[in-house]
Amino acid sequence: MHTIKISIKVNGTDAPAKETILNKSSNTAFLEAPDTQSILSTLITTVTTVKKEQKVFEFNYTITHLDADQNIINTIDCYDFFDEVIKHDGLTSQIIAYTKATDHGEYDSRIWLDDETPAGTCAILALVTNDVKWIPEYIAFLRTCDLDHEVDQSGDISNIVEQYGWCETTLSLAISRLFSCHGQHGTEDIEQMLDNGLSDFVQENNQLFAQKLKEEIHYTSKSLSVVNQSKQNYIDAIFKDDLALFLDYLQDKTITSITNDLTCIWETINDK
Repeated sequence: MHTIKISIKVNGTDAPAKETILNKSSNTAFLEAPDTQSILSTLITTVTTVKKEQKVFEFNYTITHLDADQNIINTIDCYDFFDEVIKHDGLTSQIIAYTKATDHGEYDSRIWLDDETPAGTCAILALVTNDVKWIPEYIAFLRTCDLDHEVDQSGDISNIVEQYGWCETTLSLAISRLFSCHGQHGTEDIEQMLDNGLSDFVQENNQLFAQKLKEEIHYTSKSLSVVNQSKQNYIDAIFKDDLALFLDYLQDKTITSITNDLTCIWETINDK
């Protein structure tokens, strides 16, 4: 019988590997749906268990397909595994579960796959490049990443927009890039997006733009520092800093509506 060996390393390449052996569902040369499901379950269970035992800042793995004589048929690293997973239907919930399991590591931040890649990146990109409907999950994922030390996120976002063009979900992604997913390069990315079709899309779909912008502001503004800040300073900071690139596209009624929303948020938090 063919087997699958999962070699998992926690907190650095010098750490001893945790190995799990699974029976392969058949003797074919490729991973079938039951195989990828079993591997995913093992990865989720392992990272969840290890987090309870120790502080985890890095988690990566290698998958080896062995024949009955223990000869290597194929080896898949952690960067390519989800390209295999996405080929099979019915595994999206497990993929999302993996992205959630790799959050809340050391210092309650997302675990890393390596020095530059947040764990779960390959999983969520496999989903979002397979279907535009997963962009909201991608936004939720980005919000859990340390975007003050980003490497590939700007290119990933650009590729997603290029793949799907401007639509409701890519608009949400762009707006989040200026707020909750700003990171190091949010401003530069938005400037490029505006030059590459976002400006026209926003003007042609101004009502949708206003709706998505308000949704993002509601999400982001509640996490901003409101206590010990005057109402006007709080509102001005959002309009002058976060909204600066979009101000030319906002109708007066939208500005009024956003101002009223921010006023309510400030007054609720400050019990006014």
